[in-house]
Amino acid sequence: LLKWWAFADRWGPDAKGLLLRRTLKGLTDVESKAKEVFGKVYPVRECWKDQKKEWQFPNGAILRLNYLDSEDDVLQYQGHEYGLILPDELTQWKDERNFELLIACNRSSNPEIHPQIIATGNPGGPGHLWVKKRFIDIAPPETIVTVEKEHGGKVYTRTRCFIPALLTDNPVMMATNYASSLASLSDKLRKMYLEGCWDVVEGAFFDEWDAKVHTTRYFYPDPSWKRSFAFDWGYDAPYAGVWMAESPSGLRYIYREIYGYDEERPSKGVRRPAKQVAQEIRAIEAQ
Repeated sequence: LLKWWAFADRWGPDAKGLLLRRTLKGLTDVESKAKEVFGKVYPVRECWKDQKKEWQFPNGAILRLNYLDSEDDVLQYQGHEYGLILPDELTQWKDERNFELLIACNRSSNPEIHPQIIATGNPGGPGHLWVKKRFIDIAPPETIVTVEKEHGGKVYTRTRCFIPALLTDNPVMMATNYASSLASLSDKLRKMYLEGCWDVVEGAFFDEWDAKVHTTRYFYPDPSWKRSFAFDWGYDAPYAGVWMAESPSGLRYIYREIYGYDEERPSKGVRRPAKQVAQEIRAIEAQ
């Protein structure tokens, strides 16, 4: 809300914003907080339009509060122009298709405005994996990553950045007993909500996974180490293969992998013939 306020103050009538939750019911708390924050300066009765679920600031800036639960809901935003889009609790969306469709609305007719999508979220939820892959795994925290896409012979770019925040960063909440409440949760939930760990997933087979413990900097194993290859075939479901090397002390390192999954639907396989997958494995081993 404060990010929007700064945006609205700077751009006035050119400031068009959209704040989203997955469900309309989920907006209740946001609506109350907006009235509390904006109401300190602007008269709520004049600026808050309950029928439209919009804040209309005196300088012409407009912030719309709405929901996005399905692909059909995205259609209501087609043709709209929002220089700032603010999805709240991003991991509540089970896949990234709706998020990507929103990018088409993230624009401004004012060439001086740099359109942004700023989302908040916690580890866990149905969208945990795609959010982790898109924002957390792509680079270290607070690193701006430029993603390039080619179309029609021209390269287009858009940036991403993950900014972590822990409960300890919030002095107001730290002054309450909220930390004690989170510390009393199960190990997995405590790591997610109190420690901000994205490597823990409720229901995962290896629920003890910790990247700080189970990964190391990349190195190529010594040629004398014993090698092995493990493979799990899949056609409709993803297939996966890993190359392992065993050190003299008995530690096993996975130093290569092959994973055949549909990027738009990670739980689905790429449906490649076995012969083609075998050729891919041979090509990797020939490197």
